[in-house]
Amino acid sequence: MSELGSRFNEGKSPISMVLEANHAINGCASVLKFGAKKYARGNWRKGLSHTEICDSLLRHLSSYLSGENNDQESGLRHVDHIMCNALFLAQMTTTKPELDDRSEELKSE
Repeated sequence: MSELGSRFNEGKSPISMVLEANHAINGCASVLKFGAKKYARGNWRKGLSHTEICDSLLRHLSSYLSGENNDQESGLRHVDHIMCNALFLAQMTTTKPELDDRSEELKSE
């Protein structure tokens, strides 16, 4: 066996682990594809208010909890819309913190 090259990955995120959830990733990608047709690819990266994302996530969560599996407009699963909105929110909290429009009053509680 030949000697392997050195890698200094200690403490780095094992991003490949996300691929183990292939059904969830494919579902999220389907929602992104739907959004690309409706708005334009990557439109969400321009920025979305944090509460706007949460409202969408909560609407899909409410529909799912009410027994509805698929979104009426897209035909895609609500759980995939939920994941996509969670992805948007996680990204926006890092890349667009200025769009954090949560109530200052509630944040301090």
